Amino acid sequence: MRASIDKGALLRFATAMVLWGIIGLLVRNIDLPSNVIALSRAVIGVVFLALLMLLLRKRLDRGYIKRNWKFLLLAGVCIGCNWVVLFEAYRFTTVAIATLCYYTMPLFVVAASPFVLHERVGKWQIVCVLVALLGMFFISGIIEGELPQGDHAKGIALGLLAAIIYSCGLLSLRKLDSTQSYDMTVTELVIAILVLLPYVLISGDLPTLFSIDGHSLVFLLIIGIMSTGVAYALYFSSMKILPVQTVVIWGYLDPIVAIFCSAFLLHEGMSLMTAFGAVLILGATLASQLEPAKQS
Repeated sequence: MRASIDKGALLRFATAMVLWGIIGLLVRNIDLPSNVIALSRAVIGVVFLALLMLLLRKRLDRGYIKRNWKFLLLAGVCIGCNWVVLFEAYRFTTVAIATLCYYTMPLFVVAASPFVLHERVGKWQIVCVLVALLGMFFISGIIEGELPQGDHAKGIALGLLAAIIYSCGLLSLRKLDSTQSYDMTVTELVIAILVLLPYVLISGDLPTLFSIDGHSLVFLLIIGIMSTGVAYALYFSSMKILPVQTVVIWGYLDPIVAIFCSAFLLHEGMSLMTAFGAVLILGATLASQLEPAKQS
């Protein structure tokens, strides 16, 4: 008999995916450099999660952090760098295309797994990687006989770079001796702040934060509180309850919401070829995380 799915947990998980899916829309409405947005997001997010831990009477497990500090350090660095690069990608191409490029990250994890995690990659996963690469050709415009140029090319390159950086972070988290949600996330965000702050100071972009207009401030608070603090809290409170396949499938609500925002709220055009490429990329990425049915 098929086990029933906790509807409350599913609603929390779906809400987290929607909150992550609207990040591109939020970034487009914030008149600040990408590095300042990333730093602000990390600061607001870590403050929210710290207050939530106090409310829930949770304490950071220092032993856990000490045992896993190398991998948490790498993951935190990757998160900070990943946010900056991804936010830049949103500025150079459409939110939909930047998100699709970024959502190839599970395929980079698959490709790196034999070398980093010493895990065997099956034929099914290799096929999925090739299908996703075909999808990349479609969204880039190469299939239509045009090479990506100018800002569009930069956006694609930055989206893929963000995917690679985040994949490195995911691989480092796979090395942890256990997953302790709040300890892991708060530590990563603190490290991201420590990485981003010197970069923002050296770049000279920090003063822009103090001249922010009210419109940008509202969206900055939304991305920090809702799309970081609340989203992570909802994600972790539901992920341990839901079946793995439910998490994988419903996780695709994130890019679907991002594409919807791009097409209908930001009014960014999407050609038939781009739409077909999106289906190939998302379909291949989903298929790579689900085991094909075994022949009896």
